[in-house]
Amino acid sequence: MSRLSRIDYLRRKLVQDLRDAIFGPQYTMGGVTFTVPRGGPPGPRKAISRGTYEGNERGLLRAHLPRNLPVIELGGSFGIVSHTIRTHIAPDQTLVVVEANPGLIATCAANVGLGGSAEQTHVVNAALAYGQASVRFQVDEAIHTSHIVGADATGPNVIDVKAVTIGSLRADHGITGRYCIVCDIEGAELFLMRGDARDLADCAVIVMELHPTVYPRMGGSLDEMMTRLADLGMQIVEWRADVIAARR
Repeated sequence: MSRLSRIDYLRRKLVQDLRDAIFGPQYTMGGVTFTVPRGGPPGPRKAISRGTYEGNERGLLRAHLPRNLPVIELGGSFGIVSHTIRTHIAPDQTLVVVEANPGLIATCAANVGLGGSAEQTHVVNAALAYGQASVRFQVDEAIHTSHIVGADATGPNVIDVKAVTIGSLRADHGITGRYCIVCDIEGAELFLMRGDARDLADCAVIVMELHPTVYPRMGGSLDEMMTRLADLGMQIVEWRADVIAARR
């Protein structure tokens, strides 16, 4: 980030922080008032107040997620997209929300909880990874860019997080038969595509944000993502910016 960009970022953050200090960290979108962490990046808070927060993702899941199937969401963050999922699918369907940042779990649970169906909603502090019990996770100042890092990574904001797979999540929460995935995990969706194909054999629909600039650092590419989706029998039915909806 350049010096001028950093100054502009700090200015916008100060405006949002002052707003939160006066009115509280609550933002209304679509008639629902959500609570967000104090002191976070200004962009997401402004987007919530404008009603544009994760608009492509929320639009695609409303258009393509079946109402009668359970959903596993990878990357719950503030729980606002989670709330959209919860109110879209039927009240008796299971929603499992996976969020790696432990500092967001309470916020995520509170916001998704506004959608009701408490007994069918589960917020899990974990990260998707295959072949390991835990992963190293970098908690960034810009919350939405926090991400999995290498096993040898160190630093004050690097933490260990429990690893889960789609298969383990389904087993833990009694999800059998067809289900759907919503995914925004800052590039780690490549791990999902590289994971055990048997985990995805029953997946009916995936709504997923892609991160093409991240894949080369992971030894992958957007072409690999597209090939692996096709190999799984998934066909892209709509693409908005970097968010896709694919179904079997």
